[in-house]
Amino acid sequence: MNLRSESAPIQAVKREFPYNVGSLTWDAQHKSNDQQVYCYCGGPGNCYLKMLQCCHCRQWFHEACIQCLKHPLLYGDRFYVFICSVCISGPEYVKRLELSWLDIVHLVLFNMTFQDRKSVV
Repeated sequence: MNLRSESAPIQAVKREFPYNVGSLTWDAQHKSNDQQVYCYCGGPGNCYLKMLQCCHCRQWFHEACIQCLKHPLLYGDRFYVFICSVCISGPEYVKRLELSWLDIVHLVLFNMTFQDRKSVV
């Protein structure tokens, strides 16, 4: 059995961004920037979708570009502490925060509403 062919390819740890983070113009809540440049990939994004924000550089990262996630993200799920590989100078760090029942209900309702809107479009 060849494990390498059955698993996702191992990606190199990102040590820098392909853009100048300091040149981005952010909104007051640091949820979007005018240039629409996010993540390791430099692609567009929406913080309400499946993205996490690094608690050091405050940049947003796509779920698909984050290597350390063990489970898929839910839409609007911000209950994580995440540090990107650029800030930590090594493998990413992610920790799931404890959720109250109220947090869980809000997250489930948001996902149900979001999924309902996607099916209408």
